[in-house]
Amino acid sequence: MPKVLEPDRRQESPDIIAYGGQRNHWASWLFNDALGQMRGVFGIHIAIIATRFGLDVEGELASILPGDEGNGDSATEADI
Repeated sequence: MPKVLEPDRRQESPDIIAYGGQRNHWASWLFNDALGQMRGVFGIHIAIIATRFGLDVEGELASILPGDEGNGDSATEADI
């Protein structure tokens, strides 16, 4: 069965970009801003879940948690 390919619409309109993180395009700023906001929201929710259930969060996932263990600014259950 032959495969039908959809035409590449990026050639029709320069406003359509391949992906949000494309360098030097205005949409990359919007994409990176939205990504940062998402990481912040996920970090708060992961911290709440980990605190309530006594879970350890390790590695790169711990880097998005609010607070810094180095200066005693970590979120505690009383804060949440």
